[in-house]
Amino acid sequence: MNIKSFLVLSAATAAAVAGAAFAVRSTSVNSVIAERGKPFLPGLFGEAGDLASIKVTAPSFSIAIKRKGAHFVDGASGYPVRTKAVRGLVAGLAKMVIEEKKTDKPARYADLTLAPPNAKKGAGVEVKLKDDRGKPIADVVLGRNDFAVAGGEGQYVRRVGEATTWLARGAAPLPTSRSGWFDDALISEPAAKMDKIAISRSNGSGFELERKGGKMKLVDVPANREPDNAKVDLVSRFFTGLTFDDVRKAASAATVPAGMVTGETPDGVRFTLTELIDKKASDKAVSGAWVRVSAQRIASAPAAKPADGKQATKAGAKPFDVASFNKRVSGFEFHLDANDARVPLWTISDVTTAAQPASPVAPAAPQPSPSMR
Repeated sequence: MNIKSFLVLSAATAAAVAGAAFAVRSTSVNSVIAERGKPFLPGLFGEAGDLASIKVTAPSFSIAIKRKGAHFVDGASGYPVRTKAVRGLVAGLAKMVIEEKKTDKPARYADLTLAPPNAKKGAGVEVKLKDDRGKPIADVVLGRNDFAVAGGEGQYVRRVGEATTWLARGAAPLPTSRSGWFDDALISEPAAKMDKIAISRSNGSGFELERKGGKMKLVDVPANREPDNAKVDLVSRFFTGLTFDDVRKAASAATVPAGMVTGETPDGVRFTLTELIDKKASDKAVSGAWVRVSAQRIASAPAAKPADGKQATKAGAKPFDVASFNKRVSGFEFHLDANDARVPLWTISDVTTAAQPASPVAPAAPQPSPSMR
């Protein structure tokens, strides 16, 4: 989101606020609604184009965001944040107008979810906006929403450093988790596009799935074992809609590989996901949620048809952009949730079960002798 976008937003916001202010009664009103129709942050539209950083402190997470060129990135990792999330927050704040004055007693802030983010009860979300010189543009606490406001949604708010709280008309949408600030799609290759998936552990154990007859099947099943079809299916869909819930700069000095998953597509792309553990952790105490990912074009990949005989790539379909993918993920480590993080650590024993003995065949009924017919 560039400065020009913010200025366009500011102009539209100014018109909206002017319209709201026009509705303010010119007659005397009581102190509760004396400020009705006035912008909650009157200076924001004029300074939105100078926005350089955002600090969000919620009860369960915090994130520092900074401008990098025409975009915004996570200050800790440098990974891009969603422009839509930034725009939604800033536009929501800029369009807020005061509906009515509420309490100025800190003991009652929790009732409106406007207590400080570290409060045990009724904690709100603090949002700080600064320009490129570090000058504060806004510092506010956002509380709960109120849908009883005339004309739509409202939200309880207060300016940090001031005792008074307000019910504002409008709302500033915020992601409810740190991951919500990112486009959290890590790899989104449909299971039907995978021809081979292999899992290998740091101790040398592993197994493979290959597509045969249109279905992914476990290769080289040990004697006296049989595939656990539910887990085989989970492995076959591992790269389908794989998401992350946090991101950090690569920290190779503190981690070692614990398990690896590779997946190959019929059009010749190999994805590699490596799960990491802390160097101090034992193999039996793997927290194992941080991963690195990469992709490569396989030089020897056939351009024809995969094992199931279907066309590998639709005519005219755009090939997967390996270079852009690697540019996005290189230098970062991504945190998977517990369900996804367990898969790279599976062994052949995890995806098979003991073979069930064959049911004994009932003896054939005796045939009557010819003399008895």
